[in-house]
Amino acid sequence: MHARNLLKRYRLTAILADHRDMPDAPADADREWLLTEWLPQTVAETGFTRYAVLPTDAPQHRLHTSGVVRDLARHVNVSVFDDLDQAAAWISTAQ
Repeated sequence: MHARNLLKRYRLTAILADHRDMPDAPADADREWLLTEWLPQTVAETGFTRYAVLPTDAPQHRLHTSGVVRDLARHVNVSVFDDLDQAAAWISTAQ
């Protein structure tokens, strides 16, 4: 909810999510809420259009990445990066 409030308050259009140090994959219920409730509502209420993600390096936690990216892409332009500078450059082109 804080991310949505920041997007609205500062009229931001993009999120850069760095998941490289996440110890575990999100719980199924959390991922479902993010994709079916939070994301559609946030897109509707803000100018959010771009999502850059740096996925975790842990292979056991990357199994869901392609499915989540596909679901995110139904609402916003998504790009996956291995390099923080490239992700930041892509985000900075968001208007």
